[in-house]
Amino acid sequence: QAAGHALQSNPNLANTKKQLLAEQDRIHDFAKGSFVSTVVHEAAHQLFFHTDIQRKGASYPLWLAEGLATNFETEQTDTAFGYKVDNWRRRDAFKLATDKNTLIPLEILLTKDRFLEATDSADAITDFYAQSYVLTNWLLRERPTELRLYLESLSNGSFASQDDRQKNFEAIFGQLPRFERNWVRYEGRRQIEFLSSAFCKRVLAKKN
Repeated sequence: QAAGHALQSNPNLANTKKQLLAEQDRIHDFAKGSFVSTVVHEAAHQLFFHTDIQRKGASYPLWLAEGLATNFETEQTDTAFGYKVDNWRRRDAFKLATDKNTLIPLEILLTKDRFLEATDSADAITDFYAQSYVLTNWLLRERPTELRLYLESLSNGSFASQDDRQKNFEAIFGQLPRFERNWVRYEGRRQIEFLSSAFCKRVLAKKN
């Protein structure tokens, strides 16, 4: 009897199997979407150089190079995409970084030129990409002329000089504290709870 009972259909096992199958489909869809998004991201990098948006041989800030590419990521190439269409995967990561209080001060973000294996964890790199996406998206939408001028100013390789990176940025966009305040206020209009974050409070409390 015990053996016969054990062989009977177990509803809990049946439900578990359904959940596993559903999870398998979700993982498959996510992996497929991530692959497409990565391919489009890398293609965008190539396109920027082929079209002279970026110049071969010139140095570019990591936030700008990756921020531009993330603004053209998509998981579905048969629908509209680009900087005018929100990349919700990056925006969700940005919100998570905000909640964790791991957003990077702009004076650090703007001058970073590479990741360091000793200090940059996978989470830190994810946060960096998300913040770079959101900042670059603002510039593409709201300050395209200055962004174009900044890209042109980098074509001579000036970013290679670490001491001048912030100065060169401010020559185009103005003083960094004011620039940073304008950015967080813009993001606050998009997402009101952003203004109550520790990051925003620090930025808005800064003096010129």
